[in-house]
Amino acid sequence: MPTQVKIPGHFTALDGWRGVCAVLVAIYHFHSTSHLSQSGIIRNSYLFVDFFFVLSGFVITYAYIDRLSTMRNAGVMLWRRLGRLWPLHVAILMAFVLLELAVPALSMLLGVKRTAAGAFDPATSATLWGIPTNLLLIHGLGIHDRLTWNHPSWSISTEFWTYVIFALSMVLARGRSVIVAGLLVAFSLLILASVSTRYIGVDFDFGILRCIAGFFVGHLVFRLVRAVPVSPSQPTLIEVVGLAAMVLFVVCAGHTPLEYFAPFVFGVIVWIFALERGAVSSVLKSRAFAALGLVSYSIYMVHSLVIAVVHRGINVIEQISDQKLSHIVEHAGERTMLISFGNAWTMDALVAIYVTVVIAVSMLTWRYIEMPAQRWWNGTSAAPVPTSVEPVTVESARGRGTPAAAGLVGREVSSTC
Repeated sequence: MPTQVKIPGHFTALDGWRGVCAVLVAIYHFHSTSHLSQSGIIRNSYLFVDFFFVLSGFVITYAYIDRLSTMRNAGVMLWRRLGRLWPLHVAILMAFVLLELAVPALSMLLGVKRTAAGAFDPATSATLWGIPTNLLLIHGLGIHDRLTWNHPSWSISTEFWTYVIFALSMVLARGRSVIVAGLLVAFSLLILASVSTRYIGVDFDFGILRCIAGFFVGHLVFRLVRAVPVSPSQPTLIEVVGLAAMVLFVVCAGHTPLEYFAPFVFGVIVWIFALERGAVSSVLKSRAFAALGLVSYSIYMVHSLVIAVVHRGINVIEQISDQKLSHIVEHAGERTMLISFGNAWTMDALVAIYVTVVIAVSMLTWRYIEMPAQRWWNGTSAAPVPTSVEPVTVESARGRGTPAAAGLVGREVSSTC
């Protein structure tokens, strides 16, 4: 028989999931001939972005559901969410711009040709027009005809504007917010199904619809968990079955119409692990997974920059050594580099090194960019600010905050991935 339980004040297991999924997305974008890159779970790991959206809706609802009664409350929430997303996004954007400026000079210094187009070529993702749209967080709203600069950041753009929709719906439709959320999910998926040629796997074009659907599924899951706070009598079995079902779904659903069920599948997973009752949750709450969840936003934002540096390094090595280490292939409608030298085991080792570097860089960006920026930004808020920033919080794709503190700040969380 199910037993009634108390909703935890801190969703540590979900933090662990966020870190795992961020690493899977990072491996997905690192194209190679490794066993990992060719596996079904990695080939379809772009679907875990929908997990981030659902998780974001769940934890943002947890943090603000009882605190958005006025437009001023909504403004404070949006200001703080901007402070959580924007500083690291801008820092990585500037790093990409510096890399774009440095490549021609380095090419001349090393006496090698630049294999790509010239700096800020409008036919590439490194377009000048993309800089202001990225700074304004509108680059994921269908303004461009391609991904720009830091490719994964399209989801940061769509998530911020989904926050706006959430805040307005909570203030203006307080008594009917569940109905509004259900309609937003239904209409977003229906419109997406009618316009998308890539099922739910859209990004720069119709990504806002994908984000709205996932976010408000997460919102509804939290409402359900709070309304019916029960836990099954065999939580470990439920967690294992749920995990197996999720993996099977991701492996089988990629690039098929089944993708449209992704928000609901991940919604069930969030529901299962929100109460942290089983053995899998215990593993996810361990120090290693907690640390991974802590830097998950940085992992999500940093990994494309690491890939860009690796690709440029491989171009230089190929020209200097006259050895072919990569091939240009079509992937998801774009031309990209497939790294291929040695056997698949050698490539697995390269992927492991890449992931290690991404995590190491992410630890630095978390410590020296995310946390200092968050402390400063919180200090500019009109709402009360906690005396310190907790190392980890409940949210959708990044770090953690202080869920027990008072006021709007007390439940500040990170968000997507």
